[in-house]
Amino acid sequence: MSVFLDSTFFIAFTNTKDPNHRKAREISEMIKEGQFGSIYISTYIFDEVLAFTLSRNSHGLAVGLGEVMLGEDMTMLDIPKAIFDQSWELFKERENLSFTDCTTAKLAENYKIKNIVTFDNGFKQFKSLNILS
Repeated sequence: MSVFLDSTFFIAFTNTKDPNHRKAREISEMIKEGQFGSIYISTYIFDEVLAFTLSRNSHGLAVGLGEVMLGEDMTMLDIPKAIFDQSWELFKERENLSFTDCTTAKLAENYKIKNIVTFDNGFKQFKSLNILS
């Protein structure tokens, strides 16, 4: 079993005013307990979380989040050219998904990751993903 963490999870986790903050904290405890197995993020999620955190909070918080994401508990996936190309095709078909979301969906499909922690409703269109939110 494995789980992919979307940027919305990290944003909700760190922002006490986010409507999903409490749920993100609860899911975080479940992740720490190993209920979902291996933990994955992507280089695009890493970038998205740091950019958002830097623009809305502080450099220190962005660095702290980066250290957590680079920790040995998470596996960071690169976007190989084949998945980039698949993501681009998906992006052209779907008006309601960011390119990063398309890369996440294609990584999950290619790496057979069934669970995703996200507060982004756009992922509900992928029947192969079990949305944890």
